[in-house]
Amino acid sequence: MFLILLLAAVCSAWDLDLNSEMSVSWKLVGDRDVVEFTVTSTKTTGYVSFGFSTSGSMKGMEVYTFLPEENVLQAMTSYDFVKPEVRDQVTPESTRVDESGSTFTFRRSKCSLYDSKFDFPEHVIYFIFSSGFTTAEGEITYHGTNRGTKTAFIYSGPDTFERPDVSDDKIEKIRSASRVVPSDPDEHNSFQCTWINTPEAASFKPGSERCPDFEDPSTCEMPETRTWNAVEHYLSQNGRLVHHMILNACPAKMTYYWDSLHVHPEYSFLIDEGVTFNENQPFECSQAMPPCQTQVGIWAVGNEGMRFFNGEGISSDAMTFVLQIHYYNPQAEPNLVDSSGFDLFLDESVVTHQSMAFFGGPIENIAIPANTDDYLMRTVSAPAWSKYFFSKPHYLTSVMTHSHNFGKSHSLRILKQDGTLISVLDQYYDYNHQLFRKLEPRVVVEPGDILEFDCVFKNERDTVVYGGEGTDDEMCFGLLTFMPVDGINDVGRVGDVAGFFGQQTWSDPKRHTRWIRNDEGQYHPMFWWWPYVLQNETFEELMDHYKEAEDLGIQYVQMDMSMHVPNFASDPSEIAGTEAGDRAIAYAKQHVEAFNARFGNGTVTMDDFVVTWPEDLLQPVSQCERVRSRETDNEASSTSQIAGVTTLLLAVLALF
Repeated sequence: MFLILLLAAVCSAWDLDLNSEMSVSWKLVGDRDVVEFTVTSTKTTGYVSFGFSTSGSMKGMEVYTFLPEENVLQAMTSYDFVKPEVRDQVTPESTRVDESGSTFTFRRSKCSLYDSKFDFPEHVIYFIFSSGFTTAEGEITYHGTNRGTKTAFIYSGPDTFERPDVSDDKIEKIRSASRVVPSDPDEHNSFQCTWINTPEAASFKPGSERCPDFEDPSTCEMPETRTWNAVEHYLSQNGRLVHHMILNACPAKMTYYWDSLHVHPEYSFLIDEGVTFNENQPFECSQAMPPCQTQVGIWAVGNEGMRFFNGEGISSDAMTFVLQIHYYNPQAEPNLVDSSGFDLFLDESVVTHQSMAFFGGPIENIAIPANTDDYLMRTVSAPAWSKYFFSKPHYLTSVMTHSHNFGKSHSLRILKQDGTLISVLDQYYDYNHQLFRKLEPRVVVEPGDILEFDCVFKNERDTVVYGGEGTDDEMCFGLLTFMPVDGINDVGRVGDVAGFFGQQTWSDPKRHTRWIRNDEGQYHPMFWWWPYVLQNETFEELMDHYKEAEDLGIQYVQMDMSMHVPNFASDPSEIAGTEAGDRAIAYAKQHVEAFNARFGNGTVTMDDFVVTWPEDLLQPVSQCERVRSRETDNEASSTSQIAGVTTLLLAVLALF
């Protein structure tokens, strides 16, 4: 058996055409720790570069540049849109240069010698490539348009996702109504929402054949559930001004009451927020529109839409959708019409598992200091989060992260209940390349697991950059897809959204809104992600906010339990005896009672509201970090040995 596995590892090889002039093949050597790459090009002069990027661009890449005329191979790195730095001269496995072109073969360890984020991941990665000319001194020049990227899996081959081959009647085209993109010279960002009803919605009305009972929508003949195995974006001619799009499905109840939503007790409060219930008539909106919180599609710059793999899909019986488009028009270009949207591909024959997307993260708490290179924003979920949403183990199948132009890197880790730490994602970030990263193998998330999500920002401005919805502000968001849907609590319940680190609910906005004071002493509501921990606000400060809000008469039925303590390790007893601590513990006890009343006695305890992050896991040492440490030690040892030999020789010479 061992011999079969070894032969399989040696024989695993893949090929990928990069462009009309370059191709790459790669194979595993011996085991998964070493990979051999062979790059073929039609060029015989200048340079040919091939390498790896987690961001999709030069903002975090390791490349190998071959100079055919000198028969030289160099390892180079880059962290911005500047000329890469030469790190080492590399001895290739083989090279070839003749009239037909050039070929070079090199081997690289799974562990990069230069940066942990260049370690080969299990998920999809960008192959990055370019070619160009060299100067008389052998220096590489700018590649111009002779460059590109391709996505691939180091350990399983090219990224083979393709647009599903289905007939036109199996594609639901969801388009925004043609609208003029706002062009306010003082406000570059605008958020436009559009209600979109499917043709079937007209038959789902009180008194219709499908709904003969005027008073009871539950007696209606429900529409057939559709299952989509891919959601692809569509950008119209002026789609270059689109920052992101979100498509959410609305409950059938909204379709039934469509003509009277403006007076319906569950939805009339939206009128005060500026919402209009006119189909295909855009209105200003912010955030995804409640109560339509079933995520169907999401697109951001450089993304290909929501991609499902290995029999996954997303289902809904919705006849009403809401499409939100964020426009960014910094030049205030006037009279530009847009009608972007999504294509939903119906191919139920290939779907065996239903997926669900969790989306969210902090905004308001972000404040990136001026002239900062590595500002960390860390969000940690308490065990109660995974216990609330998952009644059994589920698979985390793909991840997409989102920041704006100040984003530098993102990472996602899971702390299992047995103390095992799993690194799901660790990547440099480029706003122009926001990709859904399929996880292969899938990652198991169990009730009680803790999720830690890091965003690192770089701010070269002389002013603070705050969190916000505008493109010039910042975010720290993630979108995770889980399967199967069975066993995920609150799926489909009107008014709920599965936030990344908790639940955001609109069923009663006054009950579930967190109030935060701004610098002017005014209070405004903040969507809360429950329960979560933010590094940038102390526990005492958070409790003070609640105390001040209570003094204003704001009552809480629920509260996001955040134990803000050094290194995210705590015990309720550590804060007991203080006014803020006792108040927090009292809230936590209320949560425990509410959880157990709903899901059964003993489901959660006080400990589930405390993030316990062991000290030895705050800076986890991976296998690759140990490899890099050995390399550093070897270099130091070699230097020491050389110095010792030199000293000995000098001593011998001194005798003569």
